[in-house]
Amino acid sequence: MKAKNNEQKKEEIKRAVKRIKMGEKAWATTDKSQNNQKNLPTIKILAKREVKMIELDIDMNSKAKDILCSIGRENILKDEKAIINYGFIQAINRGVEYAKKLK
Repeated sequence: MKAKNNEQKKEEIKRAVKRIKMGEKAWATTDKSQNNQKNLPTIKILAKREVKMIELDIDMNSKAKDILCSIGRENILKDEKAIINYGFIQAINRGVEYAKKLK
């Protein structure tokens, strides 16, 4: 039985090599993985910096909240780096959650 499995694996690898030589993907992906994930283009990390950050629990009235949200929106929309960092972190978190569901 084990020898048969090894032979099957060898045949699958041979077929994958043939597909690569013909310019195709080596292994087929399932529809499930293609539909559940948005594929991003290649992202290359150039540098890493550790940033000290403080997270606060604060209590405020709705007027103060509205003012701070307005200021935050105005500033964050101008800060392309901050938007990219936020998006990158969200993409990583979603990928981790998706990988956990597959296990």
